[in-house]
Amino acid sequence: LLDSAVSSFQQAAAAVDQWIDAAQQRTQNLSPETKERSASNARENDEWLAGHISAQIADARLAKAWTYYERFADANQNAAVLTAVGKSLKLAEADPAAEKAKADEARAKGVEEVNKAMDVLKKAHGQAEKHWTITAQGAGTTYLLVLFGESEYAADAAEGYRLALKGRENEAYAAPYAARLRRLESR
Repeated sequence: LLDSAVSSFQQAAAAVDQWIDAAQQRTQNLSPETKERSASNARENDEWLAGHISAQIADARLAKAWTYYERFADANQNAAVLTAVGKSLKLAEADPAAEKAKADEARAKGVEEVNKAMDVLKKAHGQAEKHWTITAQGAGTTYLLVLFGESEYAADAAEGYRLALKGRENEAYAAPYAARLRRLESR
């Protein structure tokens, strides 16, 4: 379903790009006065719409990445438990190496989705006039990398959240981002 959502949002963003291009072609040879009165004139500056739609592509990719993160964390926990008690309980089916392999696979797929989301957000951020929610979403992608064990991104994630929260630190709608920032700062 998330792959289908990605495809649908990609189609929608492409349609908006075509809509803007068509408007630009219609107005390019008009006089300034005529262009000002043209219905197509207003559409020329609607890149923000494509940016917000593209952010939805990243949302779907990040939902997949979070699913992979849960699998990664669970498989790592299973591997640790099986390593600790497997031999003493003499469980024939206890296979910490298999659980570790599941964790590694989930991590690889999750990081791949995070990287795809980051690529989308780089373009969407500019199109959406650097809207703070896309800044927060970008910080969230970096935060996920930290959760996947890439601790070198912790400072980048914290800085991204600081930028997104600037002037919104005490707003209820920004509370999840502020909580993540506190977790990163307390590391």
